[in-house]
Amino acid sequence: MLQEDFLAAALPLFSNDEVEILEWSPDIGWATDIPEWADELLNFFSSTHSLYGHGVNYSPLSADWTAVDSGWMKNLERELEQRQLVHFSEQFGFSRLGELKQGAPLPVPHTAQALAAGQFKLAKLAHTTGGRIGLENLALAFSLSDVKEQGRFLDELLEPFDGFILLDLHNLYCQLENFGLSPEELLKTYPLHRVREIHISGGSWSQAINNKIRRDTHDNEVPDEVMALLPLVLAKCPNIEAVIFERLGGTMNTAEQQHRFRDDFRAIAKLIEQHWLEKNLADEALTAMEAIALVEPTKPAELKAGDFPDILRYQKKLMELLQSGQKPEEIIAKLSKDFDGEIADYASSIQPQMIAVGQELVAKWTR
Repeated sequence: MLQEDFLAAALPLFSNDEVEILEWSPDIGWATDIPEWADELLNFFSSTHSLYGHGVNYSPLSADWTAVDSGWMKNLERELEQRQLVHFSEQFGFSRLGELKQGAPLPVPHTAQALAAGQFKLAKLAHTTGGRIGLENLALAFSLSDVKEQGRFLDELLEPFDGFILLDLHNLYCQLENFGLSPEELLKTYPLHRVREIHISGGSWSQAINNKIRRDTHDNEVPDEVMALLPLVLAKCPNIEAVIFERLGGTMNTAEQQHRFRDDFRAIAKLIEQHWLEKNLADEALTAMEAIALVEPTKPAELKAGDFPDILRYQKKLMELLQSGQKPEEIIAKLSKDFDGEIADYASSIQPQMIAVGQELVAKWTR
């Protein structure tokens, strides 16, 4: 949101008091100078208890703890001294390991070690924020089993913290398109009572091994199919507090694109208003917000070398192979051969076109 085109697109919405809440990814701001107008917006929404936090670089399922993690956490501590956040969420998956210092998150097999590693890092996050923490569902999946396991994996990760799910509708749409599922079929796999926030955005299409793949790139208008998911999800998720409309800065350089951005925002707002009017749930929603109990965070144990050896070895091997230039089928075969048990089963179910997407993402972030 720090780019001038985002300001030009969104300013009329702020000027008309159409924006009720704002979400901020503080780890984006740590690496750059924040424009004065953005700083003023953040401080205003913080002062009115309507600023939500969403990290993008913590990598909560990376099975290690490095100096980068420690530095990230210290930066978050300083951010929380400056601004008050309603709650804080991160992206499911791992995006930092070895040469990959920052990147798009990659899926993780649902194993006992992966669960323990994720809960360790979430405990660190809960201890630092002192409040509610959550995870956003991931768009990229390597296989249908990845898709069908993600809801249960999220539930188990968040259970010790009474954490919440940030349900990204475009991420759902990516999985619906890439794996041929219906919305109802996919939503049944999620613990919908944990959903307290929604993201809605646009994206793009790409080709991978002659397959058309939907990608979560945040650089386009909201598709009708994604907009149609909003009423369905609102009806199925009784504890939603916030709906966030996302669009990357630098992708709205024309007046027409900026106008379409505002049209999408207002279309989303209208659907939300219609939901409350039709269901008459406004009072219930406020009651649900007031009744949320925070979990008292305990100081997490220190991570020791070798605590999660199998999942860490898998993540390192995956990163190595994704950068090796080998064909996706060769990568899948090597992962299946090099591991046993759950990880071998997971690897054998991976689809080559989705590994090709992973190769593209890693190439982008490690070059």
